[in-house]
Amino acid sequence: MNNNYLLDRDFLKQLDYSQEKQKYVRIIALTNNDLPREEIIGRATGGSVNVDGASAVRRSCSLSLLAKSEDTFVTDIYWCYNNKFKLEIGVKNLINPKYPDIIWFNMGVYIITSFSKSESTNSLTISISGKDKMCRLNGEVSGNIPISTDFGNLEENIKVGNEIQTVITKLPIKTIIQNALKEYAQELPSNIVINDLDEYGYTLWSYRGNSPLYIIIDKDKKI
Repeated sequence: MNNNYLLDRDFLKQLDYSQEKQKYVRIIALTNNDLPREEIIGRATGGSVNVDGASAVRRSCSLSLLAKSEDTFVTDIYWCYNNKFKLEIGVKNLINPKYPDIIWFNMGVYIITSFSKSESTNSLTISISGKDKMCRLNGEVSGNIPISTDFGNLEENIKVGNEIQTVITKLPIKTIIQNALKEYAQELPSNIVINDLDEYGYTLWSYRGNSPLYIIIDKDKKI
């Protein structure tokens, strides 16, 4: 089976212009390491995926799908509030038989904000809502970070002679962001890519002198 349909522009154009579209939804419950746990596939009955580049939470979704009861088993613990899931939207392929019956498009990974199911004799209705991973950092899902939390300092107790001294090390900006995403957003370190940042930030609160002030940065001493 040819899996290069996403590179076939003519095929995708015909698929997009098709007057009759049968849309499907595939949601995959994920572990904290983004490994698949359980998959639910069904025909889309409503909902939307929203993208807002001006918002802190850039992507959100709210979808309903109808699955077959005999083909679908739902483990409730996998679909709890605050768990992660991967979303794919599929379109029925009625154009080119050399490609799969359903063409799937990856819509990203979300945090579950609500999940419900309703089962009848031969069908299962699933409703799910989610927001992108930023909702774990702004207090919408995981709660608020205490105001006293200091991400910029690393405190270590070191024994010097017979005394214990506290040594405070200033952390680079890159390390601060990585730690926050890893600990609070539960993001994998391999997914955190940070570019074009200075190692440290410098702020001048007040200068009342009459002569020019210069800041000399020694990269080796970090000052």
